[in-house]
Amino acid sequence: MRYKLVIFDFDGTLVDSFPWFVQVLNDVADRYRFRRVDPHQAEALRGQSAREMIRYLGIPAWKMPLIARHMRKRKAEALMKRTCSKASIACCGSWRRAAWRLPW
Repeated sequence: MRYKLVIFDFDGTLVDSFPWFVQVLNDVADRYRFRRVDPHQAEALRGQSAREMIRYLGIPAWKMPLIARHMRKRKAEALMKRTCSKASIACCGSWRRAAWRLPW
């Protein structure tokens, strides 16, 4: 079987975005009116699944699309401001070149 697409989940493997998440969480909580998180509570959230986190924060299901869209926008803005290390650029560049030569 040949694969036409390979998807890598970088978050938590090559990139730890949890510190960014904690940094913006209370701003988003104020905007969408769900529970704020104290710094000592934030680390406890790290081990929770998305459903557990949503339940803990008291977010109703109908707000999820709005919050998700807002968080994606903020993450994209944050990524545009971040500078990449030479090693990560070299690594991603070599992956990009290798992607065209995948045997499957």
